[in-house]
Amino acid sequence: MAMEVIIRASKWVVGGERTKNGLRLPPIRAYMDDMTTLTTTAACTRRLLGKLQENIKWARMKIKPNKSRSISIVKGELKDVRFCIGDDPIPTVSEQPVKSLGRWYNASLKDKEQVQQLRQDIVNGLDNINKTLLPGKLKLWCLQFGLLPRIMWPLTIYEVPITTVEKMERTVTSYVKKWLGVPRCLTNISLYSKGVLELPLTSLTEEYKCSKVRLQMTLKDSRDQTISNAAPPLLTGRKWTPSDAVQQATSTLRHKDIVGHVQQGRGGFGLAAREPTWRKASTSEWRKLVVEEVRQEEETARSAKAVSLAKQGQWMRWEGMERRKISWKELWEMEASNISFIIRATYDVLPSPKNLHQWYGEDPTCALCPTPATLRHIMTGCKTSLTQGRYTWRHNQVLKNLASALENKRSAINALPPRANNPMKTTTFIREGQERPKHPSIRPETDGVGFDWLRGRNIRQALRAELEVPVLLSAGRLSARSRKESLSPCPDREASPESRSRQWKGVGRVPRLEKYRRRHDP
Repeated sequence: MAMEVIIRASKWVVGGERTKNGLRLPPIRAYMDDMTTLTTTAACTRRLLGKLQENIKWARMKIKPNKSRSISIVKGELKDVRFCIGDDPIPTVSEQPVKSLGRWYNASLKDKEQVQQLRQDIVNGLDNINKTLLPGKLKLWCLQFGLLPRIMWPLTIYEVPITTVEKMERTVTSYVKKWLGVPRCLTNISLYSKGVLELPLTSLTEEYKCSKVRLQMTLKDSRDQTISNAAPPLLTGRKWTPSDAVQQATSTLRHKDIVGHVQQGRGGFGLAAREPTWRKASTSEWRKLVVEEVRQEEETARSAKAVSLAKQGQWMRWEGMERRKISWKELWEMEASNISFIIRATYDVLPSPKNLHQWYGEDPTCALCPTPATLRHIMTGCKTSLTQGRYTWRHNQVLKNLASALENKRSAINALPPRANNPMKTTTFIREGQERPKHPSIRPETDGVGFDWLRGRNIRQALRAELEVPVLLSAGRLSARSRKESLSPCPDREASPESRSRQWKGVGRVPRLEKYRRRHDP
């Protein structure tokens, strides 16, 4: 309130700057205890400073000249004009650059030096995170919640071209791939897209565009007519501009408002969550809707790029796929190798024989069959592995352990002595008009009724008759280092020689059902 009184008592002595559209700017603007004056001539500035000094002294306050800065521009050139507060001179920005609201002002009147310093700060921050002894997922957390929020405000207030931001994002992405343990050839869509596999990472370019759009709408929709009518243009290069993005997003939202609510998914009519419409939204909701629409456009651009990728964009042609979203909580619980395998398997960049043939010219043939060993073939499509039970071997081993535990429990319960033949009292229901019997009916308990379900075949023997243990498997090539890795484990080494010989003799045999049909069918 005191600053407002001082401003109103001082601004009447001079007139403000007049813009090209005829709007006159106020000569004094203040934010908290910081005050900015803007006049057309040096004489007006001295007269305004004298009036301010008088009013501030009357309010028992004091201006600090050593913390103040002055700048004089005549016909687009910086001039060395001195101003004083009493007998103390005010330094110019040429002598001492000043920082106001996070932005530096110097003699060049350009943001080129600040942009270069920002790029260097990003590189230094990434190097500092990389030098720590933390695991990769913790380094990602430091990047997401430590470094990126610190650089978003400079990206918002400085005139940074979009091409420079894309270079910054490429630098950040190189470290992200290193910390995740994925190859450098992996596309950026796998890290920032919300497609088949969504990671809890944000794109620097997307956040930059959203911040610029948010600033553009904040200036245009300001309640202060001086700010809304004289909002400066946000320069971001010729490739992308916030004004065009806001206009396109606004047109899309108005079109959606005309179309109305569209039902999506399998839910009934009216069960889907409704979004605020454009015509009924408030000013803050307008900004949120426009920013969300800009994010949707970025995701659409990523999807369009993914369609053009022959190998890493195969997930765009999958039908009935289930999308997966990995949160930070799930990321903490995963092993580093598991995270890397999920990402590489989703986008087909694992060192399979087919990929090794494309990268290094090696033999792409499967080690078990003459078919090319693609990732899909190795995982679920090898007929030899299906015939020999290689895909179900691990599952069968777990099932055998469960059967052994159940068999031990069954044997222990069956070894218990039977219960005594104690009579059991039963409830007798009486119909209407009948008399209640004098003595309730008694039914003797059958010996061992509670254990009849356990008196059957041996569970371990029954399961052994149903499952077949696969033979010793030959080596396949999936590892980029050793180039040799077993596609499935070997059979039980503790088995007797006779059982192992039976396993070897069973190679290539058809299932028992097929043998039964051949034996009994005419």
